[in-house]
Amino acid sequence: MKRVTSLYSNEITNGETPSFSVYCPIFPTLAIPPIDYACFLNFTPIIQIGDVSRSTFSSLCFLCHKSAGKVNPNGYAATIGLEKYLQTASIDQKLKELIKIRASQINGCAFCIDKHTKDARKMGETEQRIYALNAWRETPFFTPEERAVLALTEGVTLITEGHVPDEVYSEVRRYFDETQTAELIMAIVTINAWNRIAISTRKMPPVEQE
Repeated sequence: MKRVTSLYSNEITNGETPSFSVYCPIFPTLAIPPIDYACFLNFTPIIQIGDVSRSTFSSLCFLCHKSAGKVNPNGYAATIGLEKYLQTASIDQKLKELIKIRASQINGCAFCIDKHTKDARKMGETEQRIYALNAWRETPFFTPEERAVLALTEGVTLITEGHVPDEVYSEVRRYFDETQTAELIMAIVTINAWNRIAISTRKMPPVEQE
């Protein structure tokens, strides 16, 4: 049995099929049972397991993320409550996905980018608009309403860089009433929370099989 001692690398022992006694540095008090190497194969590489051989393997970090709800179920449930609230909001669902993708791009959340680009495609979003989203100002692909919301998303996500300039807020209010504006802000706040949960618990997108 090998013991995982830290995150951030990706190698294992001499071509065998070992199992691992898992120690999670993020939740060190959490008891995780021994895991078979075979169960890692659908996850993205990122873990270091100490003195190990040259075989690349896939991520254990999904365990840390799944465990977050067990370690702090009330806090996790509260975040899910925000998501449930947004399901009742009047904002267009495709617009919510644009918010989620753009905030996740800014925060560098690979898991959320992967998830919400897939969700947006299922809702009929085009590849062209998804690919151009991080350069939306330079394209003709987005409506004035969407451009206002994307500017607000950037302003709230990058809150220390300008504290949401008045002109950004005013542009949003041209197209959305007070209640809708509040809903937009809550949508942006919520995806920023999920980004931080996913990044800090090393949540990785699954590797799709060809």
